[in-house]
Amino acid sequence: MVAFDAVFVAGKESDDEALIADVSEVLFTQALMIAGMEVKEPAEFVKHLNNLLSK
Repeated sequence: MVAFDAVFVAGKESDDEALIADVSEVLFTQALMIAGMEVKEPAEFVKHLNNLLSK
């Protein structure tokens, strides 16, 4: 539930679709990793994470 709240807050506070996409992708990929599932495109995860860290 916290992940959905974070995406909702990011969306409310910003019209920046790229920001919303980055937050969504990072949270989803983290959930996959926590569940022990394979991350098919780790480079994409790193790209989205770096986008967030650079803001």
